[in-house]
Amino acid sequence: MKRKLTMLVFVLALVALVIFQGNTDPRPIWRCDMTVHFSPATSFVNFGTNTHLEDMAQYSISVNLDIDGFRAGTDPGEILNYRHDTSFTLGGFVFYYGTNSKKIFFATKFSGGVGFWETTSGHITTGYQNVGISYDSSSPDNDPIIYYNGVSVPVGELSTPSGTVTTYAGASMYAGSFNGATEAPDGKMADLRIYNKILTPAHFLEIVQRKSFARSFNPLFQCRFLGAAGLQSFDGVTLGAANKFTDHIQGVRGTPGNSPVGRDDVTLAFQG
Repeated sequence: MKRKLTMLVFVLALVALVIFQGNTDPRPIWRCDMTVHFSPATSFVNFGTNTHLEDMAQYSISVNLDIDGFRAGTDPGEILNYRHDTSFTLGGFVFYYGTNSKKIFFATKFSGGVGFWETTSGHITTGYQNVGISYDSSSPDNDPIIYYNGVSVPVGELSTPSGTVTTYAGASMYAGSFNGATEAPDGKMADLRIYNKILTPAHFLEIVQRKSFARSFNPLFQCRFLGAAGLQSFDGVTLGAANKFTDHIQGVRGTPGNSPVGRDDVTLAFQG
């Protein structure tokens, strides 16, 4: 009898261990994220050149936005720029939303012109949301897959590329405004991720729901804007060149420019 009881206790302990290991990163009911508030419109974080991110054949991007409003005029809300110049004389890509249309846009340079796509309807609203993209640049025939809050949305082609994708080696990567233009999002940004592969719809949904997934899909770059070097406090503090942000995967450091503001925000991730 004693031996049977011992075996039962062992089995129950083993089952509990398996359950625990399978749920090491459950969705929280709430989570506190630190964010960068892109105000003024010229503010940015410059992550510089990143050799481990250059010329990816496939990549996926995910970022959380908390939009305050939409500035007057036609300037876009630029999320991520990885290109040499605004006119695409050299290679690179840009991911942004339209201030008036609320659509999500993506453009990248090929040898035979710039590929340019947009969502067929507006999605960006005020408040908290996630936007993402997966893109395979191995062929000009491939369209990007754009995600809004973990769900893929219809995309239309504005400009058809041809040839081969153009290198953007040596370009600097910017979150927010591209090198000081008045095109930063009117709001905040948190948890910027870049993967060097195509994520599935299930993966994007898991990111939005704050679940973990297979280790083979760990990001190649992730900046959660957790504080900034040289600061004892963060909320409401104007950020300068000395206040570096760190990518937690490769250790790349991002430099704030044109005075963005640090914020501590509580964002909800509903448990279900």
